[in-house]
Amino acid sequence: MKFLLSGDLHLGRASTRVPDDTDRAIVRAASTWNRLVEMAVDQRVRAVCLSGDIADQDNRFWESIGPLERGLRRLESEHIRVIAVAGNHDHDVLGRLADQLDPKTFTLLGRGGQWQRITIEDEGRPALNLDGWSFPGAQVRRDPLDDYDLPPDLQAPTLGIVHGDLDARETDYAPLDRARLAAIPVSGWLLGHVHAPRLLAGNVGPWILYPGSPQSLDPGETGLHGAWITELDAATLTVPVQLAASSVWYDRTEVDVTDLADTPQIEAALLEAIRGASERIADEGGAQLAHIVLRVRVTGRTAAADQIREIAKTAISDLSLPAGAASVSVDAIDFETMPPLDLETCAGERSAPGEVARLLEALDREDGGEELAALLRDVQRRMEEVDGHRDFALLSRPGAPPDRARRALARQAKTLLGQLLATSP
Repeated sequence: MKFLLSGDLHLGRASTRVPDDTDRAIVRAASTWNRLVEMAVDQRVRAVCLSGDIADQDNRFWESIGPLERGLRRLESEHIRVIAVAGNHDHDVLGRLADQLDPKTFTLLGRGGQWQRITIEDEGRPALNLDGWSFPGAQVRRDPLDDYDLPPDLQAPTLGIVHGDLDARETDYAPLDRARLAAIPVSGWLLGHVHAPRLLAGNVGPWILYPGSPQSLDPGETGLHGAWITELDAATLTVPVQLAASSVWYDRTEVDVTDLADTPQIEAALLEAIRGASERIADEGGAQLAHIVLRVRVTGRTAAADQIREIAKTAISDLSLPAGAASVSVDAIDFETMPPLDLETCAGERSAPGEVARLLEALDREDGGEELAALLRDVQRRMEEVDGHRDFALLSRPGAPPDRARRALARQAKTLLGQLLATSP
C-alpha cells in the first residue's frame, strides 16, 4: 500500500524569474497539483497526504477551489482519498474549502489546533493511522506537541502530519522540537512550512520529512522539487523516495576566470559552466521539466573584471539554451573576482585598498577577531531585517546564518577592492 506525501503547494502562485515569453500555465502551482494527481494515479497510491499551505495567502479561496476540486474528482474516480492539515497560509481557507467538498474525498485533520486521528483500513483491518494538527490562526508560538495526547496503537503504524518550524525556538510558525518528534512512537512525520525538501532518517526512531514545495517558486528554492512516495512494509512505513514534479528548476553554478584575458575565453568558460550545469539538471529533472533558471558565481583573479561584467549583462538578457526538452536562462551573475595582486602585500599598505585587503584576510581566517565578529553580527542583523520585510512575505526566506553573512561581506569586499585599485593613481 503506497502513499503520496506533499505540502506547501501554494495554489494561486507561479514560479518567478522565468523569461517573459514563458507559458505561464506551465509554471503555475495549479499545474503541478495536476501532475501530483496523475502521479498518485500512476503510482496507485491509497491516499495523498498534504502538510498544509495548499492554498496561498493572496486570493486563496477563489484561485484554489477550482484546481483543487478538479484534482480531487480525478482522485476520487480512482478511489484515492486526500488527507490534509492546514498551515499558516491557509489556516482559515482550508476549512472553508473542506466544507465545500465530499469528506470521503477530502479530509481536513486537526481543525482548531486539536490533534485528530483517522485510520485507513485494508480489508476491514486497521492499516495506517494518520495523526494530524492544523494551524488555528495565522501565528502559533507554542509547540503543537504540547497538546499531542493520542495513544500509541500496536495494531497499525502511524504517520504524523503537522505544519511547523523544526528546531526553531523563536518563531511565529509552530516551533517543533526534533527530539520530541523522535520520541513519539510513530513511523514517520510529514511536516510542512519549509519549501526546501529535507529528509531526516536514521536507523532508529521515525523519519522526519519536509517534502518541500512541489513546484519551485523562486530562485531561493533550488534543486529537485516534487512529491514523495512511502509504502507500508510489515508494521511500518518505508523511508520516502522523491519523484520530480516541478516544471522549473532553479540552481547555481560557478566559473573560475583566473588567467582568462580575452572575450572569447571568458565567453567559452561561462558557456561551459552554464551548459554543464544545465545538462546535469535536465538528466535529473524529469519529463515535465520545462525551464532551468541559473545563477552563476564568477570567481578567481582577473584584470578583466569590467569586461566580464559586460559579457555577463549580455548573457542575462540574451542567453536561451536548450537542455533536453527544457530551456535555460541566466537569472543573475554574482561576481567574487579579485584583481591579480598579492593580497598579503596589499594588506600591509596604509591605504583604502590595504584596509579592504586586511578585511579579506580576516574573513579567510576561522577566527578573525572581535572587530570582525561584531561586523558580521551587524551584517547578519541587516540581512534578517531585509528577509523579514513584508514585501518579501511570499518568498522563501533562507535566513541569515553567519556563513551567509560572511560570504556576502567577502563578495562586497572583493568588488570594492577591485574598484579602489582601478581608480588608484
